Amino acid sequence: MHFAILTDVHANLGALRAVLQDVDRVAPQVEVYDLGDLLDGGPSPVEVLALATSRVHTFIQGNHELYQRDCASNPYWEHQKHKLWQLVPFGVSALGDSLSPFLAGQKFSYSPSPGITLLHASLSTSSRVPDFFPEQGGSGFVLPSRHVLQAKQFYFMGHSHHPGVEKDPEGHVWINCGSVGYPFLNSPCPRPMSNWVEVKSLDPIGGTLQLEVSFHLVPYDSEALLVEWIESGALEKGSPFSWAILGQSLFNEDITYPLFRRGKGLTTKKMELFFEQELERLGLKQRILSAIKSPDLAAKVSRFV
Repeated sequence: MHFAILTDVHANLGALRAVLQDVDRVAPQVEVYDLGDLLDGGPSPVEVLALATSRVHTFIQGNHELYQRDCASNPYWEHQKHKLWQLVPFGVSALGDSLSPFLAGQKFSYSPSPGITLLHASLSTSSRVPDFFPEQGGSGFVLPSRHVLQAKQFYFMGHSHHPGVEKDPEGHVWINCGSVGYPFLNSPCPRPMSNWVEVKSLDPIGGTLQLEVSFHLVPYDSEALLVEWIESGALEKGSPFSWAILGQSLFNEDITYPLFRRGKGLTTKKMELFFEQELERLGLKQRILSAIKSPDLAAKVSRFV
């Protein structure tokens, strides 16, 4: 058996396009599976849906699909008016009637072969990885990498964007597949990087499954990413959260989770202010502007600073 796994695209068209081109270069005949968080939290949900449905075999439901479902079904959704959550209604509105059938076709989990389970975060929820797995990093995992692994049961998941491999107390192997949209990496990146995972079954050993798991790292165009955010209106619509997501995509660094963790317990309104203050303290907008080589593009982005 030979297949490819994508996860956490977050409506990043340039990253998805680069990854699928790499999949077709490395393993053109394989089935492709997506582990959720495909369409929310980025600038190009419509284009990402069209491209993904042309190539992906099975879609897993992520926590961001749950946000979109709740927003689409309830005009009084609790986060509808809050700035930090504006990318959710942005994507729901852009997708229109195409969203509902897509969500209806997703699965909570899927087994392409005995002993292999695909899911978004854990066996019980799409919103949190298992306790034995580092919630946000800490594993020192470096890409690209290749691993030959043995276990009676394998779980492939995403959610945290931190690629890695862990064993649970029963000896089952869990593989966090990182992220297409913005994997969090443990080394500086000169340009935006995406990643996907290739899985090959090897001969079993004494009744134990053996898999070759390869993490592929794929660069993509930073300026095209910036154009996506500007022309779609997503940069302006979701500020300040959009700036944080854009920074994560450009620099492959975890910006939002530490802020949400530090601001835990704040009301949504106070969290918005906290985000604004922290992004200012981090100098994120200026850092993004400094990374833009095209003067014309820098001028367009600076209008939103």
